Amino acid sequence: MKDIFPGADGSGPTSFADIDGTAFFTADDGVHGAELWKSDGTPAGTVLVKDINPGDQPSETFGLTLLNGTAYFSANDGTNGFELWKSDGTEGGTEMVKDINPSGDGCCSQIAVVGDTLYFGADDGTNGNELWKSDGTSDGTEMVKDIDPAGSGSPSSLTNVGGTLFFRAVDPVNGVELWASDGTEDGTALVEDIDPAGDGFPAQLIDVGGTLFFSANDGTNGRELWTSDGTELGTTMVKDIRNPGGSLDGNGFFVSFDGALFFRANDGTTGEELWTSDGTEEGTTQVSDINGSGSGFPDAFAVVGGTLYFTAQGSGVDRELWKTDGTDDGTEPVADINPGSDGSFPYGLTESDGALFFGAEDPANGRELWTSDGTESGTELVKDINPGTDFGGPTDFTDVGGTLYFAADNGTDGYELWRTFKDTTPPAGGAITTSLPRFGRSTSFDLAWAGATDPGSGIATYDVYAMRAPYNGGFGAGSVFKTTAEPDSETFTGLSGSTYCFFTVVTDAVGNSSLPSAQRCTALPADDGALSGAGWKKRSGQFGYYRGTYKQSSTRGATLALAGVEAKRISLVAVVCPGCGAVSVFQGKKLLKRVNLGASTVQHRIIPIAAFGGAHTGKVTVTVTSSGKPVLVDGLGISRV
Repeated sequence: MKDIFPGADGSGPTSFADIDGTAFFTADDGVHGAELWKSDGTPAGTVLVKDINPGDQPSETFGLTLLNGTAYFSANDGTNGFELWKSDGTEGGTEMVKDINPSGDGCCSQIAVVGDTLYFGADDGTNGNELWKSDGTSDGTEMVKDIDPAGSGSPSSLTNVGGTLFFRAVDPVNGVELWASDGTEDGTALVEDIDPAGDGFPAQLIDVGGTLFFSANDGTNGRELWTSDGTELGTTMVKDIRNPGGSLDGNGFFVSFDGALFFRANDGTTGEELWTSDGTEEGTTQVSDINGSGSGFPDAFAVVGGTLYFTAQGSGVDRELWKTDGTDDGTEPVADINPGSDGSFPYGLTESDGALFFGAEDPANGRELWTSDGTESGTELVKDINPGTDFGGPTDFTDVGGTLYFAADNGTDGYELWRTFKDTTPPAGGAITTSLPRFGRSTSFDLAWAGATDPGSGIATYDVYAMRAPYNGGFGAGSVFKTTAEPDSETFTGLSGSTYCFFTVVTDAVGNSSLPSAQRCTALPADDGALSGAGWKKRSGQFGYYRGTYKQSSTRGATLALAGVEAKRISLVAVVCPGCGAVSVFQGKKLLKRVNLGASTVQHRIIPIAAFGGAHTGKVTVTVTSSGKPVLVDGLGISRV
């Protein structure tokens, strides 16, 4: 999307965050070091927010978190060390909140939001790493509680569950255990000493429908699934899935889906497989034994709509994309992206605008960006960013307001900022570019089309439509005359006595179609052979005449007629010449026009007779009004437009 650091090194964008619909991230433009940037999805709107650490040294911004429209994060300005900062997206509105540790790094190990308050671990240089909170002002940034007065409480895994902050912390009496806080010193307390003889070490803290789930080790059952309502009595092991030994490893693999917890566990029999829990022992069950001959190792969970996607290793097949609806029968592989036993190793599964995106590897394209709608046919490469088998290596996938931002390497510019999005905007500007005469002198003519633009997925096709109205009827439905991938031209051959209108509909690469373009119309006259009457001689093979024939008469009162005409415009196709006679043109009994065909030179002309506000119906008659003078009629122009 933008080459922030021109050249092969790349700016290495990372730490993306959605800040009220704007992508914030860190990047190194080669001048300012790794600093805070933002993007609105356009090259012009991708800019450095502030050079926090002036010069070419990085501020190493991380932990970007949104609170009330403001980004909060940890950064190092080169003077105060790592501290809590905030930004409204402008240089002037990017500032340090508080110098928590005047003599070194103060903040922040992790930032979490509960209500209108930020919580994080910080070290003021006196009390060690303890729990702090902030309302975004210096005065409102303060330590919540000195959990370990003799050292550091080291709060981590900060998780908001129903307005209560749960976290892991260490104190000299109980070790590493589960704590909770309401933001006050008195309201910050140990929830339960899960392992009285050691460290319960709660991990994988997650909110599932207002209930805290986590893994912990009580010193007897190994690491198992636990839940808590914030009280000692309400903090219990859900189920001893594996006995002896623990079923969990504490390394993630927890996700909230359809009101329940889905996770990876090992019951000691089927290996590491997909499980679910509603918080009760009876409701904690294995979803599916994905790999009947070993462990499925499900991970990289992502929820898209009513489907849980993940990666897993099936029997005899290495890691590929899977999905589940929460049942055994509804747990299945989506697609074998890298056919055979090697696996495509999908990673970074991320929902963006209702679609699943991820990185995966296949033999033809290397490691690139993929998408899936949950079907084999709908699992496809989005773009071969680094063409050929070299890796584009997309990473750091983040949805920002329905647009997927990520970093990737196209093989030329290094790792730079990329984006993709669901293209719902149709192409614009497609047009029939040929200027057509009101009445044509040939039934074959060239037609050209061009002009469409599509900044999203790009133009896929121009569909050029032709509509025909015969001289005695209205327009029928349009039909496709030609489909091309690019602007083009083609010879069109029509029927005499017809009006044709042309338009184009342009479709982009994802199926968005433009509205029909403005119509270009022309009428092909009815040939003299279609006109009936007595006292005329038919001539043929004459150069310059419409369709090579004409009718001639010198008899006063001779007529040529065309019945059933429906017209908005009528013209006479005739020859003017020295000594030529005159005619009158009627529709029904109404005289439309008297025409003198005399002229100083011989000319083949289309002579306007009448134009109406709407279609006029009735027989059109051409009557010779001169005597002994030649009248040469080549056809009758009937137009419905």
